[in-house]
Amino acid sequence: MMIDELNGLTYIKQKIDELLEKKLTVIIGIDGMAASGKTTFANNLKEQYKAEVIHMDDFFLQDFQRTSERLLEVDGFVDYERFIEEVLRPLKMNSPFKYHKYNCQTKKMTEKYVNHNRDLFIIEGSYALKQSFDDIYDLKILMLIDDEKQLSRLSKRNLPHLVERFKQDWIPRENKYIKQYNLEKTVDCVIVSK
Repeated sequence: MMIDELNGLTYIKQKIDELLEKKLTVIIGIDGMAASGKTTFANNLKEQYKAEVIHMDDFFLQDFQRTSERLLEVDGFVDYERFIEEVLRPLKMNSPFKYHKYNCQTKKMTEKYVNHNRDLFIIEGSYALKQSFDDIYDLKILMLIDDEKQLSRLSKRNLPHLVERFKQDWIPRENKYIKQYNLEKTVDCVIVSK
């Protein structure tokens, strides 16, 4: 199902409410293109549901992990091994957990405790819907944006050299990932940013 942002929020809230009637804990994955509104969408849901949001940006590869082999992987920019170990396994076991947030600007790790007394967990960011994570999600959302609006948003929030990096490297990689995993066909909802 493809839907715009405003109607998408209403639709997703309805789906969350239905899931929460049946399950004690609901886990949502929000993936998509850079600047498509993933974080804003997740934060809107967080406020309305007092949900816990886990950002895939916290699992960006550290410098020592960036081998040429790893960077050839379409979803290789994410430390998915650490994500599985620190987040997915405890979530599957319904256990409280801590995970390390990596800050790619300071190149440092910090530790974050997650209060597992939440009904709703939202995992948002590029590569959140990597195929090997599929079995954890109760609801999968893909967010898309047209090229012109994407570059406009990126230009407003990034320095020119970073916008160029998005254009040359990250956007083509994300597009390839979305296509390779056929995400538009395998998610529960595609939300198009206007």
